[in-house]
Amino acid sequence: MFNLFKSIFPSPNRTDGTTTANLNSGEVPTQTEKLSQSTAFKKRGNEYLASGELENAAKCYRQAIEVNPEFAEAYLNLGFVLNEQKLYGDAEQALKQAILLNPKLEDAHYLMGTIAQQQDRFNAAVESFNLALALKPDFEIVYRDLCHALFQSGKIVTAKSVIEKALALNSQNADFHCYQGNL
Repeated sequence: MFNLFKSIFPSPNRTDGTTTANLNSGEVPTQTEKLSQSTAFKKRGNEYLASGELENAAKCYRQAIEVNPEFAEAYLNLGFVLNEQKLYGDAEQALKQAILLNPKLEDAHYLMGTIAQQQDRFNAAVESFNLALALKPDFEIVYRDLCHALFQSGKIVTAKSVIEKALALNSQNADFHCYQGNL
């Protein structure tokens, strides 16, 4: 695996004083080296994601996780990619692991909500969206999606309350006004 890392990220000058040669010599990498490697894999995954190369992005995120199984953000990004690929069960597993490692990842809760909503599990979606808002009360897109999930589940009064909170947060958001009008 370290040879793969070296071929993807050929950098003989490392900032922590080691070289990639140290990593290929059979020595067990230090925790600092593992963190550096996993961060580099995640960064490369982000580059692939930005260019729309979902398979390569997923591969890099998995490599980051393999190097550092406690890297919550890599699980989060993997969950995002798997959701984009409509692999909802796998995406949920990755996001659950991200939340297990870091329950304060509001994006993971939000993505869990979107997956539940896409599968018509509106109560689960509402729960996840509420968790995301509890962590980040100004997370605007969550208000929109929470309102929609509440509407889909027939909870119109609660949906109205949510959109009113959203409008108080940002009265210039056209989606919020549209949702309010529709409700």
